[in-house]
Amino acid sequence: LTSTSVAGFPAAASVNHVPPQSGLSQEAAPGMYRAAPETVWTVWRAITEGDAATVAAIIRQGGLVSGRTRDSHGHSVLWDAIAFGSTEVAVLLLKTFPPYQPYGVDLGELHPRNGSSLLHLAAGLQGFASQAEGLLAMLFERMPESLRNHRNARNQTFLHVAAGRLNLWVLKFAAVRGLEALFTAEDDKGWAPRSLLDRHLAERGIAERAPAPRTTKDGCGPNVPPWASLSALQPPSPGSKPPFSDVIVQVQDEHRGQVDIHAHRVVLAACSRVWHRDLVAASRPGPLKPKNTNGSQERAQHQSKDVSPAVLALLPTQCCNADVALFALRFLYTGTTSCTFQADAQLLLQLLQLCVDFSLPAPLMAWALDAIFQSVARGQRPATDEPAVLLQRADKLALSPEERCFLARRLFASDTAWEAIDKKLRGQQIEQVLGVLEPFLTPQGPAGRTGPSFPTSTMPSAPCGSANWQHGPTVQGQTDPGGGRWR
Repeated sequence: LTSTSVAGFPAAASVNHVPPQSGLSQEAAPGMYRAAPETVWTVWRAITEGDAATVAAIIRQGGLVSGRTRDSHGHSVLWDAIAFGSTEVAVLLLKTFPPYQPYGVDLGELHPRNGSSLLHLAAGLQGFASQAEGLLAMLFERMPESLRNHRNARNQTFLHVAAGRLNLWVLKFAAVRGLEALFTAEDDKGWAPRSLLDRHLAERGIAERAPAPRTTKDGCGPNVPPWASLSALQPPSPGSKPPFSDVIVQVQDEHRGQVDIHAHRVVLAACSRVWHRDLVAASRPGPLKPKNTNGSQERAQHQSKDVSPAVLALLPTQCCNADVALFALRFLYTGTTSCTFQADAQLLLQLLQLCVDFSLPAPLMAWALDAIFQSVARGQRPATDEPAVLLQRADKLALSPEERCFLARRLFASDTAWEAIDKKLRGQQIEQVLGVLEPFLTPQGPAGRTGPSFPTSTMPSAPCGSANWQHGPTVQGQTDPGGGRWR
């Protein structure tokens, strides 16, 4: 130990007096220690080893009087605490030396070479526990907007670091605080946090293919028995009347205008509790006549022999395509799923909407979901709003974790799917999607089950820094995902 530098920290000195040999200006005086060199060494070790009790004791004794105290590399005590993963010490320094106070920590501190901020540093912490979450939240809430959006020398925001480190809590935190635009911000190599996450998923082989199908035998299980001739009574085409039809399903087709599909009340009521309720309400009996001489009663006849068919109107938000509505109705008669739009995810979404709104048979909903997953997986055209729409209704559709993960992956992989997310709710939905992916990016797998053994290969084109500093042997061997060290 020397009189001018101890373990990288400035030598002991009075706050109001800077020895000439120290090389510090009077302006830097608040960053000096009011302690003997032995105490300086103790402080440095306590900070790098996460010994918050020792740091607190030295602060109480006047050995550390400023949050701007720097080491010989130009890093402050707060920077060193975060760099070495000493989150408890970092929180202590933030509380003891509040920013924007005379001796407060400097939240605008940047790394002298790579230009990274304290947020970049905190976002790269390993094993992101609750204490690290609290630290990052404290830094974020106290920083001006310009520092929250700051880009380092590689043109990376702190979300690039979080995505590279798979610190999903940081990404969710940023998403719900108005920083969803940063998920698509590209660095000098063309990487955005969104594409970094998709790269992680691709390297691990997560959700590469459509989920396992829900249905068997052409998608719907057993068909109608051959001795039942309901298929002969199915709606032949829009506008045509099958025998004994007594109900009209009315569709506002976006291309053909109003289209009437004739069907049978008993079939619709038997297959849909919603239509059953509507048809019961539309056919309430009239009042009873006075008693006959034999004591019996009859219903009053207020209708002619030619009873007008009931009308069940579909809202445009439920279905705006007559072919979709006709297919759904025919399924109720036949149980078959032969259709012309099986590869059109947008029309399949309308079919799914009908299934949900009118409680149509579960096998039809299962077939529609399988067809959507297959359509998106084949990539015949880029996914648009299908992933976002289905994830919004995931609970109502009882989607499995694997199905949700498949949709979440498509959101990160497809520009059109990402842009289809409702801008007003984008941050909230991004947080939910990250929550879906989180179990698949951990060794335990979803729902506590043992997951696949994920590789730990690096991403050479997407460097995101880590806490590697020239301060001690315990960290000199660690590198960031890009293979470089922060010095």
